[in-house]
Amino acid sequence: MESVSVFRRLAQVCVLATAALTLAMAILIPRIQSEPVYTATYVDVLDAAHSVDSAQLMDSGDTQ
Repeated sequence: MESVSVFRRLAQVCVLATAALTLAMAILIPRIQSEPVYTATYVDVLDAAHSVDSAQLMDSGDTQ
């Protein structure tokens, strides 16, 4: 009977530690994270590059 209470107590401690760690991560991780380096998506960058290429072609008079 005593071994059951030891395992029960160990399980309670593990559950409590897991809950505390989860709460700490939920609070600390958003505060530690820095702002993203890039503010545009890959599609935005491609779109901007494509519009610049199109404008340069029209300025140079190419009819392709």
